[in-house]
Amino acid sequence: MKGIYRFSDFPERPPITGRSLGLPVRDDCIRFVPETLTVWTGFAGGGKTSLLVFLLANLIKQGVTVTVGSFETIPRPVLHTKMIEALCRCTAMNIAPEQRAWAEALLEKHFIILSQAIDDEEHELTLEEILELARVAIVRDGSSLLLIDPWNELEHKRRPNEGEHDYTGRAIRMLKSFARNYRTAVWVVAHP
Repeated sequence: MKGIYRFSDFPERPPITGRSLGLPVRDDCIRFVPETLTVWTGFAGGGKTSLLVFLLANLIKQGVTVTVGSFETIPRPVLHTKMIEALCRCTAMNIAPEQRAWAEALLEKHFIILSQAIDDEEHELTLEEILELARVAIVRDGSSLLLIDPWNELEHKRRPNEGEHDYTGRAIRMLKSFARNYRTAVWVVAHP
């Protein structure tokens, strides 16, 4: 009967293993794990995006392709510069030309940006639109991580008679399902 199963009804899957985020002292408690939803939060101005840029740079160096919807940080020049600095581990002023070329090549290969159309500043992406764009990035480009930074910058379209609490629960289920179905990690930055 649909909905009732035994363990033997489920296919064997390879073990899910985490990948280091480049923080050896924290590898025991936080790792990059496909098929999971991770919510990052903290006080305004507390460095959430700065930490995530550092972690993304570490993953990119390991060959992980990331898809980023960074809606508070301008892609060029701000996010681009932050990523170059994180990859090179120094300020933009101190980056040698060959180091910059290496970082640029890594970003071109492993960094995908989700954004509204460049000529359409009025349109705010919905969660459904973000997930469809991320699906394409996974299938087309081999992305293994979707980062939404921050959650409050999305257009949250609730169903008629759906309260915020109900919508949030539905959205979390959508994100978890997406992570499992596409074998990707999903990270969301949520402002408290």
